[in-house]
Amino acid sequence: MGTLTLTQMQAEVRSYHGNRTDLDTRITRFLNFAQIRLARAYSFPELHKFVTATGSFVNDATDRFISLPANVHSVKDFVLEDGDTSRKLEYKSPREFDRLYTGYISRGRSKPAIYTRWQECMELMPLPDEAYNYEIRYIVWPTDLVNGSDVSILDRKDELLILLAASIMHHSLGNTTKGRDLFGMFAAIREEVIVDETVEPDLEIKSEQGPGSVPSGKYWANPFFTGR
Repeated sequence: MGTLTLTQMQAEVRSYHGNRTDLDTRITRFLNFAQIRLARAYSFPELHKFVTATGSFVNDATDRFISLPANVHSVKDFVLEDGDTSRKLEYKSPREFDRLYTGYISRGRSKPAIYTRWQECMELMPLPDEAYNYEIRYIVWPTDLVNGSDVSILDRKDELLILLAASIMHHSLGNTTKGRDLFGMFAAIREEVIVDETVEPDLEIKSEQGPGSVPSGKYWANPFFTGR
């Protein structure tokens, strides 16, 4: 979460504009624009969400739909949970989905393998033959700042929001030179933040076996074991 409230961020943006008070409504709007721009630039961890859902099974064509939570930006993983036969569903664009499955609704049921997204729904094919459980990993849009006590969902990125909102404001008023200067400050800090967010020292996966050695445990169940 952020550390400054909306009221405090408004005061900081206002300070870049000679403490004018006639711009307060626009400052809130531009702070929300800044949140959206940051979310488009990088999927920060605080925007990562996870939900489990149980699909419908009423034995009609509506069984193919799963409702998404509100405010979803993008879906990253969609897994059907079914013990040892769990599977990650494959995404298809709506056009490709329709091309592959036009008329499929009347062709019987099975375990879903493909999905597409349309607005706030996921559509599955084949139609499910029972009420499966699903795990969905997704990215959300930042929540709009509305009330003076609101803080941004973006974690410790208040300075970025303030600089970008102030830059947008100056551009909107025709002060392009000042707007560019503030945007340059914003862009430099944004790069630092993204680099910091992407440093993951434990990400590298190393094989536990050396040449000629025998791997321990159930190596056949290890998706990272290559046999070398």
